[in-house]
Amino acid sequence: MNLRPLLFLLIGGIFLQSCGLFGIRLKLHNPNQPGRVPNFSREQVLLGEMTPLRSSYDVHYYDLSIDFNPEEELLTGTVYIFATATEDLDRLQIDLHPNFEITYLSLGDDGPPLQYTRKERAVFVELSLLKGSSFVLYVDYNGKPKKAKKAPWKGGFVWE
Repeated sequence: MNLRPLLFLLIGGIFLQSCGLFGIRLKLHNPNQPGRVPNFSREQVLLGEMTPLRSSYDVHYYDLSIDFNPEEELLTGTVYIFATATEDLDRLQIDLHPNFEITYLSLGDDGPPLQYTRKERAVFVELSLLKGSSFVLYVDYNGKPKKAKKAPWKGGFVWE
């Protein structure tokens, strides 16, 4: 019986295992400094953290309508957010880039306008809903999107 292939596999396996002991990982990004926690900006925390303002409702689907005006490099859009309140809520958070102005925000497209405040890309909408209530949040907006510096790798919009 030839043990040479078995011995080769055993030595190869030990070698690959030892790579992990020395910090050589093929598909894993190792940080430059161990134990260092990245600093997040206020905007990153607002957009990325799952807060009660985000988790207090369950979105079923979005109905988007966007019009492009290439001559003016302008976008005009509406979005219907179909959702259900998972808790009693008096405020919720949605996101919209600051380049876009909200021209109308309401429950349904014929409801009275809702009050809201903006911080960075976060929009905090004032409304009162009971747990289990289904609702449709209507947002009408327009603005000039940020131009891509190096599409598609650097975020933004390309008009050509």
